[in-house]
Amino acid sequence: NLSLLRALLAVAICFMTMSRPISILLLPTTDLTADPESVSHCVTVTRQHVKTDHGIDRNQPGRFPLSFPRRFAGLATALHNFTAARAAAYPAATHFFELPGERFTENTNFGDALGRMLGTALTTVSLQPPAGRVYTARSLRSGGASAAEMVPLPRSKIEFLGGWAVDSKRLSQHYISRATPPTFAGRFFFDWLILPLADNMALDFPS
Repeated sequence: NLSLLRALLAVAICFMTMSRPISILLLPTTDLTADPESVSHCVTVTRQHVKTDHGIDRNQPGRFPLSFPRRFAGLATALHNFTAARAAAYPAATHFFELPGERFTENTNFGDALGRMLGTALTTVSLQPPAGRVYTARSLRSGGASAAEMVPLPRSKIEFLGGWAVDSKRLSQHYISRATPPTFAGRFFFDWLILPLADNMALDFPS
């Protein structure tokens, strides 16, 4: 099911890059690449959209490509398979996560779109938020930052990965929750930023 695979992949990419929905859902087809055999560039994401005081600017410099190592080979394989299936079903797609009948523009409500994908992904893996809470698209950006903080990842690396300003008060006050417990999943997604490359090649995420 292409829609289901899209939901799972979009949620994973937004979480591991701590990105805003627009930064991932408006990625051109060429700006998210996967090579399951690569040691250091297994998954590469080139985000174009930067939030400024005047809104979203896709031309502002400073957003560098993010390359993820060999431990993400399983994700790279899934991305590779999705790319092939989407190209066959929708050769006219201009954005990586577009499916037949869709056309993403900068006027698309990306928060709602990613929120629906998140709901699909959570249902698929039989996960629900704690009682009295709701997961939204923003939860992926906040959850990624919180999980990385608990690794613990240096704050400078969280700021770089998620595109926050140096010494960002907004990151500290509105995104990182210190109630988030340290988990193996958090280490899997983020401790590659502080480990030697050789250690990243051996770690497998448990099923």
